[in-house]
Amino acid sequence: MSLRRLLPLLTVLLLAVACSRSGGGATGTEQEDGDFLQAQDLKKRDQSTEALAAYLKVIARRGELAPESYLDAGLIYFQKLKDPFKAWYYLQHYLELQPNSPRRDEVRQQVVAAEREALFQRLAQSQFGGGELVQLQEQVDQLTRENARLEGELKLARSAPSGTLTLSEISLATLTATAAPISVGSAAASASSSGQINLNPTSPSPQAAIVMAPPGAPKGAASAQKSPATPQKSSPVAAGRTHTVRSGDTLFKLAAQYYNGDQSAARMNVLRQANRDVLKNGDALAVGMTLKIP
Repeated sequence: MSLRRLLPLLTVLLLAVACSRSGGGATGTEQEDGDFLQAQDLKKRDQSTEALAAYLKVIARRGELAPESYLDAGLIYFQKLKDPFKAWYYLQHYLELQPNSPRRDEVRQQVVAAEREALFQRLAQSQFGGGELVQLQEQVDQLTRENARLEGELKLARSAPSGTLTLSEISLATLTATAAPISVGSAAASASSSGQINLNPTSPSPQAAIVMAPPGAPKGAASAQKSPATPQKSSPVAAGRTHTVRSGDTLFKLAAQYYNGDQSAARMNVLRQANRDVLKNGDALAVGMTLKIP
């Protein structure tokens, strides 16, 4: 073959080598790829969308030779773009390409979290309307806050000196009082000033009973006794009270509305029993339904 015919072929080979060194080819390692290095730099600067585009270029060109690009793309989809479906695909593919990766446990946790979030979104789209989903999330958030509050009360009651309010005493006071529930922070102060809760600090029994003074009783009318306390009956609620169900109403919300924020299972059961004739499908409420509020 003459030199004149070899020159075009040599030119093509030189151009291919130049492209591969500049990141345009799939030769070399993933970490040496120009698009991968650019994606890493964009990720450090918190330019997630641009970084994702660069990672996807690496994946399109290198395929299964780009496991780290699969990993970083999956994390961006899950943590930044909130797309659990695509996140699951890329993270799961990384585990398939790198089954012995030192980060496999961390990535598996992300895969499980993405599966859970994707399932929640799918159920929300198929079974719930927008308003019902918001209401469900609000109830979850409220229960989470209530759980945190109860944990705080428990820690405070356990660390309280002998003779002060304990958690069981606070719970009993909350059930028997006709006023709003007593919080841990204000119970000790109100006990000494109002006379409505009177504990006997010298009582040898750790189960000293709480006796609630009736409204309007003189200060000091209540006292602790060793025998179990007899709860005082609450003042009767207005007879014939009803509620017409509106969109978004639940027994949980009605208990809070009509019982001074008391959303306990006992209050909800009271509403349930009073309306057995109309609640045919468990706790499901229909708009326009008239409920008795005992």
